[in-house]
Amino acid sequence: MKHFSYRGTYDHFRDIAPNYSHFLLDMWGVVHNGVEALPGAIDCLETLKRDNKPILFITNSSRPGEILAQLVANMGILRGTHYDDIHSSGDAVIEGLNDPVHKWATKKYYYLGDTSSDHPLLPRIPGKQVFTLEEASYVLFTALTPLTDAVLAQALKLDLPLLCANPDVMAMHGNTVAYCPGLAAQKYEKQGGTVLYYGKPYAPIYESALKKLGSPTLRNVLAVGDGLHTDIQGANTMKIDSVLVHGGLHHQDSLAVLEEKFKSEDIYPQYVIPRLVW
Repeated sequence: MKHFSYRGTYDHFRDIAPNYSHFLLDMWGVVHNGVEALPGAIDCLETLKRDNKPILFITNSSRPGEILAQLVANMGILRGTHYDDIHSSGDAVIEGLNDPVHKWATKKYYYLGDTSSDHPLLPRIPGKQVFTLEEASYVLFTALTPLTDAVLAQALKLDLPLLCANPDVMAMHGNTVAYCPGLAAQKYEKQGGTVLYYGKPYAPIYESALKKLGSPTLRNVLAVGDGLHTDIQGANTMKIDSVLVHGGLHHQDSLAVLEEKFKSEDIYPQYVIPRLVW
């Protein structure tokens, strides 16, 4: 893959945004850190919306978009004022599993994730939730838990497919980096297990997100994210220009180290900015 359009670093989003009409923005590490809005992000979003620029948040969270809208509203990030819609990997799972021709539909599944409360994804999953792996046709995986390793080891012995509803390996939470389901899913795959990923960097989540944006011409779309292997790789696959936010997952890498990763992994953004500030 050849990328001659890497244009280097910019301090402000205002130096990039006028070249584009539609925006796909990651959430964690770009507009908030899981706890609060990041400095400058709300002002940047307000400015884009005043210019009538459509903004869709695209995230690997396994929670449906309407639940995430409540989360960010508590941070002062409001639908209509700061963005138009949200499309999550949870939404992608719902779309995929409710497709009548989908091979996963109507099957029994074992849920692996946070059990402290009912996951909002579960009522919208077709098929039947079962509570032993021996009864299941596949494992629906939404979050790392203390039981993850033991459950996946047993699932591997039973040759159960793993449906990973969050392909992220890491994400920002507050000022720290937290591990995510994608880490365990990759391990499961390396051990010989079958994994179906929903979310970035895979094409289906982008295809649905772009429809929500009104199916704009791709050259007019800009994707913004802090993950090289999710946000930027996905944008490369879709042939969408992208911005890597350096202050997120890669904040410990110098620019020189980061640019070397672009070359060695053949994943390139068009731009790098420290954070989302106008």
